[in-house]
Amino acid sequence: MSRAEPDDISGAVAFVASKDAHFVTGGNLPVDGGRSASNGPRALI
Repeated sequence: MSRAEPDDISGAVAFVASKDAHFVTGGNLPVDGGRSASNGPRALI
């Protein structure tokens, strides 16, 4: 798995900064390419 590029996270940033996220509070939004959904070890690259 490679490191994230700015384009990989820009959609999440745009969403959180938009009015569409007005009802989202106190949550986590992992933008990690599915790494946090894996059952395997989490190696930070």
